[in-house]
Amino acid sequence: MKKVKLIIPSIPKDMGILLANIELFYLNLPIDKIIIIGPHELENLLTPLPQIEFLCEDIIIDKDRIKDIIKCIAPDSYNNIRLGWYIQQFIKMTYSLRCKDEFYLLWDSDTVPLKKVKLFNEKGKPIFHTKTEFHKPYFDTIERLIPGLKKQIKGSFIAEHMLIKTDYMQSLIKDIESNNNVKGDTFEEKILNAVEIKELCKNGFSEFETYGTYVQHAYPDAYCYENWTSLRYGGFFFSGIGLRNTDVNWLCKNYDAISFEKKHKLSSLNKITKSLIYQKVFSANTLDYLSLIFRLKTRLIK
Repeated sequence: MKKVKLIIPSIPKDMGILLANIELFYLNLPIDKIIIIGPHELENLLTPLPQIEFLCEDIIIDKDRIKDIIKCIAPDSYNNIRLGWYIQQFIKMTYSLRCKDEFYLLWDSDTVPLKKVKLFNEKGKPIFHTKTEFHKPYFDTIERLIPGLKKQIKGSFIAEHMLIKTDYMQSLIKDIESNNNVKGDTFEEKILNAVEIKELCKNGFSEFETYGTYVQHAYPDAYCYENWTSLRYGGFFFSGIGLRNTDVNWLCKNYDAISFEKKHKLSSLNKITKSLIYQKVFSANTLDYLSLIFRLKTRLIK
């Protein structure tokens, strides 16, 4: 089985989920190393862990330059822009410029794999795992970066992780930087200029959607596709640092992975769904319906 390096940009306060579930990463992903990219404060936290290699983000990206670019583009909105969110995406792309391997695997630090994940099919072809999200501003940005490039597939390339072919990501960066119709010299500057000002404060760019759309257009036969099913609202029902084996065994019957977004706090439903009786009687995909009900109820209360 071909193994790759797992690349996770992160910050100290977001490391709890990964560190609590590191066995599941090595058990379920075909990886030979986990590389965490983040601020230097992470180094002391990770040094005692031989399973993890630390790479300081300052080697990868100049954060002050990104800040200055955003301040120049949107001075009045700077404080409302998700600076760290854009920086993490740029790190994932820039890593390709120093990567010596044919592939590397990107993974969101708040997501845990629940069962074996295939990255290549039986013939060794890389796999895109796809979901159903659609966010129009992503594609508006994509078309400004690569004129004429439109949505390529029915589904979405945003699946909490992505297997990157290094030279394809390098090619994407080169093509973005060669577009003289977008202001800027580097691909980061061009991306930020390609995002509508009003979307800079929201979600105006997706590295996964951009890379997947680009590859499907430029190298249409390079990847094959498989559906990906994850529990996005896992934080309503379980603690990311307290998953039991019984929880994992129950969840993996319906989901490939579970996510614990910071904004999703444990609800009163936690006492029900972690019950072994509930897990014996009901299937895990009932959590999709419970999370919908909980979110609707929360909105009504507000």
